[in-house]
Amino acid sequence: MLTADTTNALVKIGTADSTSQVLVLDTNTADPGAGATSTNGAMYYNSTSGKFRCYQGAWTDCITAAGGATLQTAYTASTGGTTPEIKADATRAGFDIQDADTTIAGTLFAVRGSNAGGLGTALFDVSSTGAAQFTVPSASATAFTLQTAASTKLFVADSTSARIYIGGSAVTTNPITLVLSNASSASDPTGVAGSMYYSTAKDAFRCYEAGIWRNCIGNTDSTSGYRYANDLLGSFTTTGDVFASSTGTGAATATSNATIATNRPGTFRSTTGTTTTGRAAFGSTTNALALGGGLTLYETAVNVTTLSGATNRYSMVVGFYDSTTANQVDAVSFVYDEGGVSTGSTASANWQVVTSSNSTRTWTTTTTAVGAGTWVKLGIIVNAAGTSVGFYINGTLVATHTANIPTGTARALGFGSQILKSVGTTARTVDIDYLQAEMEFTTPR
Repeated sequence: MLTADTTNALVKIGTADSTSQVLVLDTNTADPGAGATSTNGAMYYNSTSGKFRCYQGAWTDCITAAGGATLQTAYTASTGGTTPEIKADATRAGFDIQDADTTIAGTLFAVRGSNAGGLGTALFDVSSTGAAQFTVPSASATAFTLQTAASTKLFVADSTSARIYIGGSAVTTNPITLVLSNASSASDPTGVAGSMYYSTAKDAFRCYEAGIWRNCIGNTDSTSGYRYANDLLGSFTTTGDVFASSTGTGAATATSNATIATNRPGTFRSTTGTTTTGRAAFGSTTNALALGGGLTLYETAVNVTTLSGATNRYSMVVGFYDSTTANQVDAVSFVYDEGGVSTGSTASANWQVVTSSNSTRTWTTTTTAVGAGTWVKLGIIVNAAGTSVGFYINGTLVATHTANIPTGTARALGFGSQILKSVGTTARTVDIDYLQAEMEFTTPR
């Protein structure tokens, strides 16, 4: 059972056979005191704790956890000097942190700081679902940094200023570039406000704003679209791209208050004159825009100086239309019609919107009242297919139409604004600041 090998300076328990021979150590309920039993290399079994105890300068558990060494043991016994480490080797080349089964939820792994008095703040944690989160407890200009081996900053999160930098914040001669996803399809993806990508089919950056995709840098190329803008700094003529017209004594559209405000360098004033049916209009000379051929927009700012009423009634039409009358065959417009003069409209003090295709109309009365002496921005956005129209007041969507939208060359439209008197002989006026019409062709010309 016990063999002393003087050649190799060994003491053997049992022999190399199928019969087990065991060494049973002394059992005690507490660590021995000073003396021969408390010398380096001593070992016994503690029946109170149920653990083997070893003496190496002091009594300690020989095995710090049932079944083998703990992660803390490996950490403490690392070769990292003053910086403890857990180190892989040729046999154990990686680390797994795994929950016991699929029913366990919560944080799977966490790196914590400031652990005085218990668990510290989680600086980095990974949940059992794979979600990862970094937390910087205090503001930092470099809360998160991704850099090269040469310390070149690629990405920096600044929690102090709430900024994300591509590259660092410092000026450099070799900037880091942000490359957006490139798409070869001519169709835009599902949009989310603030999203952006690069279209190789359109050779343009695309931005999603106000519920639509559009070129981020406008239609600077004439082959890709049409764009008309006028700040109304001078008089219209009846020739060229735009025209002004009027009927009735004193009716007119003319330059007015060219410097009405610091942010309105030019305005036009349309007046009905002093006849019951006086009218004034200005806009595009021809009906040349065919909806359905690309994203189409119209925008202007108007100021109704005096509201319509029972003794002096008028209506106003702003947007896309095909004639300077109260009832258009084809139109996508805003309408102010307090007296309900236009066919199908409601006698309302609020802005109304209409889509009309070959005289079949769809009307909506918005919740926005027309204000006297107040500038308001009116916008119309028609999607590329001509199947949906959004109407905007001061940038807020107030109505959407999907019916009776005039499309195709047979239903071509012009654009502009007009005021039409129907009751009374006192002149009524409306001021217009600017107008802008734009179409982004689905198929470049």
